[in-house]
Amino acid sequence: MDRLCSTRTFGDWAYVFLLGASFASGFSMPTGRSLLAVSIVLLLVHFFRSHTRPVLPGLFWLWIVFVAAAGFSTAWGLDPANGFSKMSKLIWFAGIPVCATLITSFPRISAVLGAYAAGTGIEALRTIIWHPVLAVKSVHAGTQPDFMTALIDKGSMTYAQILMLGILVVLGFLLICRRENRSAFKWWILLLLQAAAMVMMFKRGSWVSVCLVVAVFLGVKTNWKYLLIMVVVVLSSLALPHVRIRLANLEREFKMDSGGRMAMWFKIAPVLIKEHPMGIGYRALTPEMMAKICPKVEPNRNHLHSNIAQILVETGWLGLAVYLLWMIKAIVDALRLAVMAARRSVAEEMLSTALLLMLVALFANGLVEYNFGDGEIVLAYGLILGCVAALRRIITSPAVSPASS
Repeated sequence: MDRLCSTRTFGDWAYVFLLGASFASGFSMPTGRSLLAVSIVLLLVHFFRSHTRPVLPGLFWLWIVFVAAAGFSTAWGLDPANGFSKMSKLIWFAGIPVCATLITSFPRISAVLGAYAAGTGIEALRTIIWHPVLAVKSVHAGTQPDFMTALIDKGSMTYAQILMLGILVVLGFLLICRRENRSAFKWWILLLLQAAAMVMMFKRGSWVSVCLVVAVFLGVKTNWKYLLIMVVVVLSSLALPHVRIRLANLEREFKMDSGGRMAMWFKIAPVLIKEHPMGIGYRALTPEMMAKICPKVEPNRNHLHSNIAQILVETGWLGLAVYLLWMIKAIVDALRLAVMAARRSVAEEMLSTALLLMLVALFANGLVEYNFGDGEIVLAYGLILGCVAALRRIITSPAVSPASS
């Protein structure tokens, strides 16, 4: 009996630290990683003491295959030492088997996603309060000409995407409350904070991605009134001159001779992949390599503003094929689960749809931003893919035994 209680305690604590990792991932990568590492250690102790095995879904094995493909291209690439050191961030896809093993019921999925949403609320508050302070300091220091330019400069592509994911989770909880006629006051407050912070990030790819997936969510799961609220919010943000300026500047990115994204995708990437069909190696791309091919390319960039272009250049056609198979399987699995969950409870319907759209949003944003090698986003990918794997196990299995049992 003592041994059983001890085993149960290690499993429970592993789940508690997973919740903490999910919460911290919304605003602090180091804290999120640390808590996830503790969860992994506790889970390993649980396996050792209980003689049980982890849940290793198909999404886990595709992660392993991708790491192998990236390792192969790096070993034969341009800078193996640097590439292998940078590959360490791919370890944090370990969130896939951790979530798949520890999340043994739908309430646990709800708790993990709720913790993540709360964490993005912390980031939203930090953005709303701290970014203007930093902008004022930059102006006073003479490093920026005016407040709005400084505020735009403080925006983070990484945390704009984190907020994007948080908005989708909060929207799921809001719609659950609406269907169940419960108060949603706290979720509305959190959504307003996230939306305000999202605008203040001034990241166009995240703006477009979140608007598209939220429109789909509202269009499929609600009525025109909620879509009208979204339209009002979007039009209100367009009333800000610098929002309009940022959107107008998109034209530059799609001119081949401007050195923006079109030049990266259709001038630089083809040359590199032709010279290195097996890839140059993980994170081996440098600003000097890009400038040699296209002198007008934006300076100090070591990526191509696209997951597909970057992964192709770094890991070759093999790595790109594995990546696409991995992401497509994840989205297809999530879509099937969303359809199945729609015939179950309201909570399962809404949160499974939120999970699906979180993956779609990351993939869509990844077409125009390189988010696959971003440490904060890797944590998010691991948690989301792990929740999809866990949900598949929960919905398709008649009974799932808790990891702590």
